[in-house]
Amino acid sequence: MKCLRLTKQFNSYVKNYGKHAQTKKCSTPEYMNLYFKVKGFYFKYVADLPQYKDSIPEFPAWFIPFVMDWLNENDEHSMDILRNAYNRDKSDNFPQTSEHTKFSNSVIDVFTQLNEALKLLKQVELFSN
Repeated sequence: MKCLRLTKQFNSYVKNYGKHAQTKKCSTPEYMNLYFKVKGFYFKYVADLPQYKDSIPEFPAWFIPFVMDWLNENDEHSMDILRNAYNRDKSDNFPQTSEHTKFSNSVIDVFTQLNEALKLLKQVELFSN
């Protein structure tokens, strides 16, 4: 019962947190850290409560503006990594990483960045109806 009361209080607080989307009082990574903390709290203390067991969590919707900002920032960051890797390899005349590969370091850098981005996206899990 105490956990349910805490969940309702937390729910009320976080719903009002959406006002931050317009004012952005914190950095995008801070909002994303909060998202992951709320997600952890939900799955540790709330998800198995009878009234929430068969429902789709509400909390991801509260963070959509922040997740979208985060995705846009990551998109810009990924493009910077891609451009830098390409320009570095271009200035070195696109050297192969070894005699057994037919591609340069920029290809490895790009796929490393894409894999990291995919890993983070899988962790976000924005649920929908």
